Amino acid sequence: MTSALPAASGDGYGVCYQSGPLRYLAAMEHPGEGAPADLEPVVIPAGDYAVWTFDGHVSGIRPFVMAIWHHGIREAGFTPRPAPEFERYGADHDAETGTGRVGIWIPVA
Repeated sequence: MTSALPAASGDGYGVCYQSGPLRYLAAMEHPGEGAPADLEPVVIPAGDYAVWTFDGHVSGIRPFVMAIWHHGIREAGFTPRPAPEFERYGADHDAETGTGRVGIWIPVA
């Protein structure tokens, strides 16, 4: 069954969560009121996040995120903490062309 929501306005998100096999969820903010019951909510806990900005085509996000995990976090002096990481697609991203700026939010302690 597919749920229908009103057309999204505002930012979009890509959320990576769950230990073990990675789960990726394309998401949008929703206050929870009137959301179809069969949707899967994911709560992003409050806490500190280090944010990197990717600027390019979405096909380059995976190697960019891998570089953050292999080098960027520790070189910046951060320690990762267990929580969902996410991509934030704001007004600087063109969903039709797949290009533009995307914030990469990594949970840190």
